[in-house]
Amino acid sequence: MFLRTWEQPSSLAPIILLHDSLGSVDLWRSFPLILSEITGRSVIAYDRLGFGRSSTRVGLPSMAFIAEEAENTFRH
Repeated sequence: MFLRTWEQPSSLAPIILLHDSLGSVDLWRSFPLILSEITGRSVIAYDRLGFGRSSTRVGLPSMAFIAEEAENTFRH
C-alpha cells in the first residue's frame, strides 16, 4: 500500500485522510501539508490497494471493499 506522511512532532494521534473509493494521495494536493501545519498533528494519506501508486490488486474488490478495509486495516 502506498502512503505518504506529513510529520509533526506531536504526541497526538495522526489524522488519517480517507479519500473516496477511487481517489489517491495525489488528489489531496497541498491539503495534507496545510492540515498538518495548522493542527500540529501528523497527517497520513494512502492509496487503496489497486489504486494510485499502490500495488495491483489481485482480483476484483467486493462491493463492500471500503467497509472491509475499515474493519481489517484501521481497526488494528
